[in-house]
Amino acid sequence: MVGTIHGGLGNVGGHQLGYGASQHHINPGNSDDLRFHGSELVMLYDYKAQAPDDLSVRRGDWIYADLNNQTVDGWLWAYAPKTRKYGFIPKAYARPPAMTSL
Repeated sequence: MVGTIHGGLGNVGGHQLGYGASQHHINPGNSDDLRFHGSELVMLYDYKAQAPDDLSVRRGDWIYADLNNQTVDGWLWAYAPKTRKYGFIPKAYARPPAMTSL
């Protein structure tokens, strides 16, 4: 699976792109790629995919996303190791896990 988002105005899976979006290619190849190149995030809420390129996830699921390489405002392109799938999730639905010192 290769996801491609092109600059300029457009619509990708129901997600509106603005002029600031740059060309972005994601080639998952190995299912562990984003685990090493992205940030670990935890889902705060359930999200059911509403477009073909959305990712369905449950509250508490761990996902991985490259936070420095996102092209659609308000959405994250993420990988869910639990389902081994990629897709968009609402940015506000995920956050870094809470870390405490021992």
